Amino acid sequence: MLFRRSVPPAPPDSGFPRAVPGEDYERFGRAVWAQGQRWLRRVSPLVAERLPSMHDARDVLRTAAMTELGRALHEQEERLLGELLHADWTTVSVPE
Repeated sequence: MLFRRSVPPAPPDSGFPRAVPGEDYERFGRAVWAQGQRWLRRVSPLVAERLPSMHDARDVLRTAAMTELGRALHEQEERLLGELLHADWTTVSVPE
């Protein structure tokens, strides 16, 4: 009989989702949506502190994502960022 050591599950990734250049957005978006929402919840205090417009918020979030990734965002990542922001704007813009 083999005994396996119980390994706790890894915590969900809350980093900004990375895309592969040229990757189909629909597939990418579906695959990383929950991770993107976790990232947005993690970094939203950066936006809520300043209470900017949605345009300003996108700039702040883009800068945070680019800093985290260490590069400019790919087209799919830009689109994901915009869709996350639009979907969760009321959560992002209202400080807790």
